[in-house]
Amino acid sequence: MSLCWLLPGNGVFAGSACRLPQSNKVKSTTMPYLLRTRWRQLLVALAMLLTTVSWALTMNSEFWSITYTFESPLTIVIWVLCLVATLCLLISKHGALPRHMMFNPIMGMAVNLIFGSLVMGTNIPFYFDTIGTMVIAILYGPVLGMATGVGATVVASSFAAYPLAFNPVAILVGFLFGVLGSRNFFRYVTGTIATGLVGGMLCGMVSVYPLIFSFGNSDGIGRPGLLLYFQLITGDERLAIICQALLSHSVDKAFTLLLACTLIRFAPIALRTYFVFSGNRSIVEHIFQESVDNNGYSGVAYRGNRAFDRHLGS
Repeated sequence: MSLCWLLPGNGVFAGSACRLPQSNKVKSTTMPYLLRTRWRQLLVALAMLLTTVSWALTMNSEFWSITYTFESPLTIVIWVLCLVATLCLLISKHGALPRHMMFNPIMGMAVNLIFGSLVMGTNIPFYFDTIGTMVIAILYGPVLGMATGVGATVVASSFAAYPLAFNPVAILVGFLFGVLGSRNFFRYVTGTIATGLVGGMLCGMVSVYPLIFSFGNSDGIGRPGLLLYFQLITGDERLAIICQALLSHSVDKAFTLLLACTLIRFAPIALRTYFVFSGNRSIVEHIFQESVDNNGYSGVAYRGNRAFDRHLGS
């Protein structure tokens, strides 16, 4: 009778009647995975440390007077720190996605810059410069979402220095909506709008700090029309900045999140092959999937989308 099962731990007896310990096999297969996980975690932690340091540097009094990024050693250091943080976040996901999908965060950065540039010339009190970040965060999780946000900040600040102060907002958008997307928070339209409003309020709270401490006053920051309106009502400059940031970010993030989820949910099948794989298929299928019998927030839109997909496939 074997006594292997009586022994603690691995249950291995020194006699020949017992089989070789199975823990050796476990170590040989799990140790590389643990090492991969560890270096990914270290890269993400390093990126968070670099972004924290860069944000702290933007609160230096010298930052107020700097217009162009490469005219001062301070802003050059901040820009380099953000660039290295972006690279760390991107490298941490190497091998976790199909190779061609690793270029999608770069496309998300471009979308951020395009929408932000188009809206900047208007007088609407919103931003719409995080739609690419939200799409990538929902599809691939918070790490690549944060990489997209920080990377867009790096590109946008290659000329003017002021976007560097709002890097924490980009980090928060990528992290928050990436985590919520991975937990299927966007199944209902009303819930998605409510989530965008609450997330926007959090972003507004974070943006208040660079608005006040990095720039020191309201000149050239925020949305001038809405900011002036709150200044007339409150009579206090800082309170007006807070009110403008909370309102602008709340409405902005709600509409941006709704647009991002709509683009993902109803993208044609020819386009889905570029961003959907086995790892995020469940997330995509649960967006605006209120029930088993309802394949989207609008049956008419969904049937039209499916007909278009069939037409492309034929």
